[in-house]
Amino acid sequence: MMENKENIGDSLNSKESDKGTPLLECAGCLPSPAPAADQHIPIEGHAIVFFDLETTGLGSKCDIIQLSAVCMEKTFNVYMVPRTPIMKGASAVTGFTVRRHKLYLHRRPVQTKTHRDCLMSFLAFLRALDRPLLAGHNIKRFDCPILARVLEEFQLNEEFKLLVSGFLDTLILSKDLLQNTGIKSFKQENLVKELLKKSYPAHNALEDVKALQDLYSALRPTPAQITSHLFTLDHMESHSSLQPLVEGKAISKTTAQKLARLGFNFEKMKRSHLQNPSEGLRQFLEPLKEELKNSMFTKTVDKIGDFFKIEQ
Repeated sequence: MMENKENIGDSLNSKESDKGTPLLECAGCLPSPAPAADQHIPIEGHAIVFFDLETTGLGSKCDIIQLSAVCMEKTFNVYMVPRTPIMKGASAVTGFTVRRHKLYLHRRPVQTKTHRDCLMSFLAFLRALDRPLLAGHNIKRFDCPILARVLEEFQLNEEFKLLVSGFLDTLILSKDLLQNTGIKSFKQENLVKELLKKSYPAHNALEDVKALQDLYSALRPTPAQITSHLFTLDHMESHSSLQPLVEGKAISKTTAQKLARLGFNFEKMKRSHLQNPSEGLRQFLEPLKEELKNSMFTKTVDKIGDFFKIEQ
């Protein structure tokens, strides 16, 4: 869903909950932050897979209808009957409808698989490419949270993480590379028109990823530019979990980014505070000291602690 999903803000991620936080091995231990996996993501020698979802709507709980990907000449495309109703706006844009548990695209029936079978097929596609990078337009705010949630439903999230090296959001990348060009709209359809001087059948995931692969070639980002915009699902999930602290003004958006990059999430910080209300949080957040001035670090720890006290 290219046109409208690219306008989705950070509020979408804030609706996602922290997933898969392991239990402590002993009650007296402070939780350990997850490794800062976003740092040193290798890009040389890894293929880039461009992927896209078509969904039942733009909400954080919408379901997947179509999952498509392309890597050079290799393509992947599957359809599934969604488990939630397709919103009228989404149906108007994509052409998908469901009647009597069958999926139609522009009134023509399409062959579908179960969600599990579709996801397993996607994992097999990725496995054959030896830990590729996954790229897409506005995936950090839209596609990745939805894909991660559905993978988690079928207990496939951890396997998926092992099959990819990282993620690249071409919307964020293009805004960086084209910031002084006079381009006002960074929607994929508009960028293809501006840079490639062509149009394509948008709002179909397979056509979208084919066009995006061509667009990426035209952007010609350097390895340094690519690396600066890479992220992992762990980073995204950690950042999503920290949104209550941002909304409660306990931390700034910048601090949330730093915490997520270091592998901290909401539940682990809360647990460290509950286990040792006086010093647990300060000890747990010690790695953050290198990112903040000492006075700012103390202020941040105090504000987070106050937030957890109120929440109790």
